[in-house]
Amino acid sequence: MLLIPAGVMGQSSTVDSLQNLLSSDTLSMVHRVDVMNQLAVHSLRKSPAQAREIAKEALTYAEDIDYEQGIIHGYHKMGTAYWFERNYDSAAICYKEALKRDPEEKIRVSLLNNLGGVYTKQLDYETAISYYLQATQVASIALEHKVAILNNIAVIYLNQSDPRRGLNYYLQALEIEKQTGRKGNLAKLHQNIGNVYTDLGEYAKAESFLKEALRLQEKMENNSGKKKCYYAIARLRYKEQDTSKALLYARKSLTLSREQEDEGMEAQNLRLIGDVYYYKKDYALAERYYQTSLELHKELENMTGEVLLTKLLGMAYAQQGKRSAAELLLEHIALKDSLTGKERQEHIAQMQAKYDLFKKEKENETLRQAHSLQDAKLRQQQWMIGTFSVASLLLMALATVLFYQRKYSVRMHRALKEKHREIEKMNGDLSRSTSELQVLNQQLVHSNDALSIAKKNLEEYNIHVKQSINYALRIQQALLPTQKMVNRLFGNTCLLFRPRDVVSGDFYWCAEKNGFLYWAVVDCTGHGVPGAMMSMLGSNALDNILKSTSLTDPAKILIALQDRISLALKQSETNINDGMDLALCVYSPKARILRYAGARNPLCYIDEKGSLQVVKGAKRSIGGNRGIGNFEMFEMQLPPQPTTIYLFSDGYKDQFGGENNQRFMVKRFYRLLESLQTYNIAQQSSVLENALEEWMQASEAKQLDDVLVWGVRL
Repeated sequence: MLLIPAGVMGQSSTVDSLQNLLSSDTLSMVHRVDVMNQLAVHSLRKSPAQAREIAKEALTYAEDIDYEQGIIHGYHKMGTAYWFERNYDSAAICYKEALKRDPEEKIRVSLLNNLGGVYTKQLDYETAISYYLQATQVASIALEHKVAILNNIAVIYLNQSDPRRGLNYYLQALEIEKQTGRKGNLAKLHQNIGNVYTDLGEYAKAESFLKEALRLQEKMENNSGKKKCYYAIARLRYKEQDTSKALLYARKSLTLSREQEDEGMEAQNLRLIGDVYYYKKDYALAERYYQTSLELHKELENMTGEVLLTKLLGMAYAQQGKRSAAELLLEHIALKDSLTGKERQEHIAQMQAKYDLFKKEKENETLRQAHSLQDAKLRQQQWMIGTFSVASLLLMALATVLFYQRKYSVRMHRALKEKHREIEKMNGDLSRSTSELQVLNQQLVHSNDALSIAKKNLEEYNIHVKQSINYALRIQQALLPTQKMVNRLFGNTCLLFRPRDVVSGDFYWCAEKNGFLYWAVVDCTGHGVPGAMMSMLGSNALDNILKSTSLTDPAKILIALQDRISLALKQSETNINDGMDLALCVYSPKARILRYAGARNPLCYIDEKGSLQVVKGAKRSIGGNRGIGNFEMFEMQLPPQPTTIYLFSDGYKDQFGGENNQRFMVKRFYRLLESLQTYNIAQQSSVLENALEEWMQASEAKQLDDVLVWGVRL
């Protein structure tokens, strides 16, 4: 559904070469951004969260140097990472942000297609088709991309039960694909078209397309494709009631499915074979194949398949007179209702409406019959009076009249008898409809009971999850410095700590030893529970380093932290590339000397003129092989008057909002910090939080990352 560069998804040798390139000190910033965006694509399948962090870092660098193409690619890759994480709202925001920057046509096609995919996932089919059609109108669109997009539109119409329109887009895609000569895609399109014709009941056309699909797959010696073609042909033959050929092709597909360990296709073929035997009234064999297929669907956690197979197996049991049939059918009803409770209620409402209409028609028909009987009697009486009036005048006429009267009476008797049978039939239909409604009402009661139990179980599970997360929050809060400790070391501070979820991947840390004050702001990979686990690991490592050493050089502390995190995550043995970015300060109150070292995160301070100054950290993270350069110490002598120092994670500057729903950006954040100097240090956290709220509310944006800003006045 997405358009992602081909041949670059997770090749370890390529990943290694890209990481080696990033470790080079001679790499230009433009080239570095390009390499990081390539590395993000390679990381998508293996770790979408890591790919998102890499793309985010590339985006930051690109914005620092005003590299427009790098910014577009950064948003593009971030959006795709969010897609793989199933965060479709954030994916749409990133794709739209890239589109605003007027990308080249090839990237524009990809962004429009991917937005169509996002809205398809959100079941907003009208918007999805709008974006897909915009993509097809781009002048320089590659033929293979146009084929993919037309396929996506076809799938939407098939999902909406509009096979004719879906077929139309498949046929358009086929005509374009013939120009590319890609046999694999031609085979898939022929098979898709054949499947649609099968469902439409146009079997001759279905056979033509499916045979061509199989011919192409056999020519390519593609067993995976042949397996799917055999299944499609088997389904066609079953629809045509040609059971011998249906079994032949289904077994061919089943053999290849088992050789390739494709359990999904194996389950489908077993069900189809079961259908054939059920049609042939060999219910014992049908039961065996249905049972095996059901077990596979359960292993695959395919609820829709379970529902269908439970129903089919119940039908096979019922045909054999097995008692377990009723129990299995009830299980099918419970499963089906858990998926389509709303559809069931709509069906019952429709049945009730039909019942009411039928009852009304029945009453009207009964009244019409009564009137018809009265009219017949009246006509009969009139005829008798006329007959007796002329009896004395014409005996022959009387005989004739009596003959026709007899014929008419027989005809009327037959008509009345027929009407009586019709009324009895209508009464029977009415009785059956009433019984159906009673059964449906009973099923609805059972379904409601099952839903109530499921809801209760879900609520209990939700409570347990919340309790676990809240307990994790208590553990994380216990590891953070207490307000009493912060006040003792620094007095009043500006501290804005706003996790995106209950627990956070950001944390702050401080300590005192041998007359030196230590403090840090740390941003771990991810957020929520995974980020919180990394934060606990980082906090514990910093505590242990300070207990076991007397280091006052923050750069050496970062090196020690790198070693401990790498050892804890076994990064020399695994491909785990998670870690953390941070800014660390060491301060001597007696000498008023401040030392700083950073892993990507900078230090900001207000100089004697009231201007904000920025000291950048190393362009590398703690943990893994992300970034280049070594950690270096920055040292400065503070003036006699108080100096304000700020450390922060990237959550504030990366937050989307404002009237145009864009990122806050680092320059705007620095201006905000500089403007805080008119407030005392204790008020500044409220000013920062209010500014963030206003920014997000302007476009009703959700918080995307943990936010942490810590300012101290020394």
